[in-house]
Amino acid sequence: MSTSRIGAALLAAAFVASMATPAFASTTPVRGVAPADRAFSIGVLNRPDVHEVGVMPGNATVQFSVNLKYQHAAELDRDIAAISTKGNPQYHHFLSNAQWNAYFAPSARQLQTVAQLLQRAGFQIDGVASNRSVVTAHGTAASVNRYFNTTMHLVSQDRVGIRYRNGSAATLPLEMRDLVIGVTGLNNVQFHISGVLHARTKPPVSSAIHSVTAAAPAIGGPVTAPDGGFGPVVLANGYDYPVQHGFNGQGHTVGVSIPSGFFTYSDTAAYEAYYGIKHTGHVKVETVDGGNPVKQYDGESTLDVETISGLAPGANVQVYIAPTWTVRYINDTFNQVVADNTVESISNSWGWCETQDAGDWDNASIHQIFQQGAMKGITFIFSSGDQGSNADGFPNCVASPTDDPYVVSIGGTHIDANSSGVITGQTGSWPDCGGIAFGAGSGGGVSAIYPLPSYQNGVAVSSAGRNVPDLSLPADCEDSWYIAGGWNGPIGGTSWGAPAFNAMLIEINQVLGSRSGWVNQSLYAANGTFGKAVFKDVLKGTNGTYNDTPGYDLVTGLGTPYGWALANYL
Repeated sequence: MSTSRIGAALLAAAFVASMATPAFASTTPVRGVAPADRAFSIGVLNRPDVHEVGVMPGNATVQFSVNLKYQHAAELDRDIAAISTKGNPQYHHFLSNAQWNAYFAPSARQLQTVAQLLQRAGFQIDGVASNRSVVTAHGTAASVNRYFNTTMHLVSQDRVGIRYRNGSAATLPLEMRDLVIGVTGLNNVQFHISGVLHARTKPPVSSAIHSVTAAAPAIGGPVTAPDGGFGPVVLANGYDYPVQHGFNGQGHTVGVSIPSGFFTYSDTAAYEAYYGIKHTGHVKVETVDGGNPVKQYDGESTLDVETISGLAPGANVQVYIAPTWTVRYINDTFNQVVADNTVESISNSWGWCETQDAGDWDNASIHQIFQQGAMKGITFIFSSGDQGSNADGFPNCVASPTDDPYVVSIGGTHIDANSSGVITGQTGSWPDCGGIAFGAGSGGGVSAIYPLPSYQNGVAVSSAGRNVPDLSLPADCEDSWYIAGGWNGPIGGTSWGAPAFNAMLIEINQVLGSRSGWVNQSLYAANGTFGKAVFKDVLKGTNGTYNDTPGYDLVTGLGTPYGWALANYL
């Protein structure tokens, strides 16, 4: 996490409230009550790839993050609805960092108290986020055992090595009950993100680059690359991206989050040159918690940046890189995104079964981060996964964090296109991608964690919980991919669909002259108002448990969006 060091002035700063806003009930998840002297319980992470080694030495170091509760949290949901509803006087009146910090952010006194409690317990404070929402700290395993009422253990994780976790349920002392919503990092087991990025098995092909002339305002160029994957023109035309109407995202910034590794500029330049695209926006990297962008040929980041630069060549791209995907790094990354408040939308191509890893994954902390993003006009976009209704291989499970109601969940399709690049058909199934038997295709289902959000009333297949996904874009292994100095695709997964929607949305922001913010409510309203003008319904396909049907379904959601029509609706 990019932090500012705690000093005497910061810890002593007084909180000043401003910006009165209306009150209403919050739906932020709340943990169950633990024993009388403890505020809440932090469960034990159990995964089949994690094996017990033994008790962690008492002098070994544990790094963790403490996520502070927001002030006036009960007002957030209604305020988000107000700034996201067309016709409301507050529509698109997003908060600046100063406005957020003055009213909703944890107070300086709250921050000071948490820091002092940690220091008194023997921990060293490493830093705080600029929005006062996260304190990072470290200490010995013995200190962790004593303060969090647990016993730290060493474990061996397949393909990773020695890690640690709390071997028994940890609990937060009562003195922090009213100050803290979650603690992340009492284990550093890595999530194995699966089912969102796959390339067909084939040898590398020629990397010859065509000579090109100056880029035209609209996206054109070859329909396919030497690897057989489709070029940007197929999506730009097929889904009527605003770039085809002169809006290429110029002056606006999108975000991408990845665990370590980075693309190479020469690869993305070669990709753009082949298609005659000149990316005029800049690409910047921000590291979180010591993330190191030195690994070359990272597949996920290469796909994301090439997709965005190919479809929105005027947009700036900011890439957030954490060391690995542990729950602490994930929370710290997204808190950094909302604290920076630089990107207008951010796509994320990973996820796991929402009901697994309950001892580690912290729904409450990340949910309030998504709320902060919505108040600032930041759109969070997540892939729904490629294993159909069986996220991460677990039967009838939807992926997290795509299940959160403040996230746009992107499912996927297989498309057919002719030699002119015209899309002639699409389906929600692609069981052959990468030679891996997913069992189906587009991730989807009903959340067991989050209740049905109001914007899905009257549309959802099931009222039992949040329905996933919201909409879809191409995801089968049909995208061209230039990596490691050659055309090594085609590649795909909902890892392609998420940045593709990110590119569309940033162009929509240029059309609007403002951020779109939390668009879920508007997406469902647009479907009811304009129907076929905004979304192309996908009528064929299955993801195992569910089938594509007329209207909203649990395979491809509302269908595939037409960017120009959606921009005009918003």
